[in-house]
Amino acid sequence: METRCAYQKGRRSKDWVGRICCHALPSILLAVAVAAATMTSSPAPANPLATPAQIAAEKRMLQIETAPPIQAAREKLRQLLLTDPGAQTADGRAALDRVLDQWIRHFILTTLTGEQREPALLWVADNTPRTWFGHLFPGDVIAGDNPDNSNRISYLDGDSSYLLVGRYGSPKAGQFSLNISVSRLDGGMGKHLTTLTDQKIVLEQDGTFRVTIDSKPANGRRNHLRVEPGRLLLAARDSRSDWKQQATTLSLRLVSGPGMRPAANDIALIARIADELPAFVDYWRKFKDGFLGFPEPNILVMPKRRDSEGGWGYIGGGRFRIADDEAIVITMWDGGSDYIGFQVTDPWTLRPETVLRTSSLNKTQAKRNPDGSYTYIVALQDPGVANWIDTAGLHEGWMQLRWQNVPSGGNPTAHLVKVVKLKDIDAIIGPGVPRADLSYRQEQIRKRVEEFALRTSETPPDPLPH
Repeated sequence: METRCAYQKGRRSKDWVGRICCHALPSILLAVAVAAATMTSSPAPANPLATPAQIAAEKRMLQIETAPPIQAAREKLRQLLLTDPGAQTADGRAALDRVLDQWIRHFILTTLTGEQREPALLWVADNTPRTWFGHLFPGDVIAGDNPDNSNRISYLDGDSSYLLVGRYGSPKAGQFSLNISVSRLDGGMGKHLTTLTDQKIVLEQDGTFRVTIDSKPANGRRNHLRVEPGRLLLAARDSRSDWKQQATTLSLRLVSGPGMRPAANDIALIARIADELPAFVDYWRKFKDGFLGFPEPNILVMPKRRDSEGGWGYIGGGRFRIADDEAIVITMWDGGSDYIGFQVTDPWTLRPETVLRTSSLNKTQAKRNPDGSYTYIVALQDPGVANWIDTAGLHEGWMQLRWQNVPSGGNPTAHLVKVVKLKDIDAIIGPGVPRADLSYRQEQIRKRVEEFALRTSETPPDPLPH
C-alpha cells in the first residue's frame, strides 16, 4: 500500500519532506514539543489544581495502589476483562491493562475524597501522566473523559452543610458547572440532584462566588444547592474552549454536621477499596455497551441533551471503524455554544494520547469553514486538513461531540459523510475547508504541549477570602 499524507501531495521521493513526514513526523513533533516546554522563561501562573490536598491524595494513592490486596483484586479483574467483548479486538486488547490501571487509580482517588480531615475537591479523570511535586502520577480515568475538562470531586454527607467559595480562572473556562448526585456503591452515575452553572452563578463584588450546600430550601440565598440525606458526590467541572483558560479556584468547608467519616486506619481503608473495586470496574467496563445506544460503527448519533447531569449541554457521536487508508468526514455547527469539542477514544472509551496527537479539538483549536461550520476528518493518517482528529493508531473506538452553554434557541447539530478513502478527501470536502501543512502541525502540537503544561504548574493557587 502506498504511504500517503498531506505533505506528499504533489511530491515524490525526490522531496525529502514528503519522504520523512509520515514516519518521522511523531519524532519531529515531539522534538518541537519538548523545545516548547523547556524554552519558556515566563514564571508559571498560579495553578488552582495544585492544592496540598491534591498532592497528598496522589501520593497516598500511589502507595495504596501497590498494596497486596489491591494487586490481588487487580489480577482477578484483569481475567474478567479478558473475557469482555471489548478485549476481543486488537485495539481493545492492547488498551486493556492501561484502562484497568486508570480505573483503579480513579476509584482510589474518589474514595480518598471521603477520607480527608477537612473536605476538599480532588482533581480526577485526567489520564495524561504528570510529574510534579516529586512524584509521577500516571493518570486516572473512568469513561470518555474530555481533555478540555478539569474535573474535581468530593464525597459529601447530605446531613451536613457546606460552603463552597470560588473564583473563576483568568482567562475563565468556556463553562464552569457544579453537579451533585446520589453516590452509588458501585461508583456509577447516581441519581442527579441539582446543578449550578456559570450562567446562573451570581458573583460577589470582589469577583468570587459562594455556594451553600445543604438540605434546606434556599430561602433567599443565592447560589444554593439543595441536597438530600445520604452520601453524595459533588462534581466541579471547568470545560476549556481554549487550553490557555485556567481552572476555577475552589475551597470547600464543612459548616455544620458530622461530615464524612474516614476509615479507622489504612488497613481498613485498603480492605474496603479492594472489596468495592470489582463492582466499580464491572460498572465501567459495561458502560461502553450502552453508551449512545451502542450504535453500529460509522453512524452518527445526533446530539442529546445531558438531562442526567442537569442539562448542562448536549452530546453526540458514535463508534468508528476505519482502515489505514480510510477516513470519516463530519461537519458540525456550534449553535452559538460557548464550548464545543470533538474527541475520539479507544473501544473502552479511554482517550488516547491527546497532547502530542490531535485526538481532540475544541472551539479555538479547530478552524471554521467559510459558512461558520467545522469539518473534521477522523483518520489514522494526516489528511492535510486543519481539523484532523488523529486516532493515535486506533482503527476502532468512539467519537464524541459536545456542545455546552448552548443559548436559548440554539441548534447544535452535525452530519456525517460515511467512510471515504483518504485519496478522495480533497474532492469530497471541496476547497473551502481549511487545510494544514507541516509547519501548521508543528505549531499546533507546540501549542498543545505548552498550554497543557499550565495544568501541572507547581505554583499554588492564589488564596481565597475566608
